[in-house]
Amino acid sequence: MEFREQITIGFVFFIFAYLVSLGFWQVLGAYRGIRAFSLLPREAKGRWGYVLGSAIMTAACVWFFGTRPEDVFSPGPASSEFLFFLSLALSCALLTCLAVSSVEDRLSSGAARVGQRDHP
Repeated sequence: MEFREQITIGFVFFIFAYLVSLGFWQVLGAYRGIRAFSLLPREAKGRWGYVLGSAIMTAACVWFFGTRPEDVFSPGPASSEFLFFLSLALSCALLTCLAVSSVEDRLSSGAARVGQRDHP
């Protein structure tokens, strides 16, 4: 296997791991009640975190294993490369969840402040 193919497989694995990690953070946030992990609005019930996380993980697995079986099940990069991509994807997904949650909080608090100014 050529270097270019290994990098391509590594990048595709990163996308897969990122999506699965996003789903994992949604399920964990719903299970433990950690709103900072949620991509959903604050008003959403906790069970929607389970649904969203499960849907993201299922879609990622169907995409990854369904579209690239020859790449997935053939020899490729070593386990250390996959561990690197998995760790990077987990970190990026966590940062994405925290950033979305933070922006959502700022937008909702800004809307609340505007609503307070309109009503004395």
